[in-house]
Amino acid sequence: MINTNQIYIATDRHIIRATHKLGLITDEEVENTKVQDYVIKAWIEALKGINYVPIDFQSALWLWARNGFKEEL
Repeated sequence: MINTNQIYIATDRHIIRATHKLGLITDEEVENTKVQDYVIKAWIEALKGINYVPIDFQSALWLWARNGFKEEL
C-alpha cells in the first residue's frame, strides 16, 4: 500500500483505551467529547520522524485492549 501516512488510526473504544493505557492521552482527554481527535493527534505526534504510521498499530492495539491488556508492551 502507498500513502498509508494519510490513513488515520480508527478511534474506537479499544484504540482509545490502549492509547490512554500507553499514556499518550490524559484522563481529561479520555472524558472529552473530542477524544477521537486527541487519539489521532497523539499517534501522529508519537510516530513523527520514524518509519511507522498510526495505522500500522491498529490491529495490535485493538487486540491488546480487547483482550484486557494481558500482554505487557
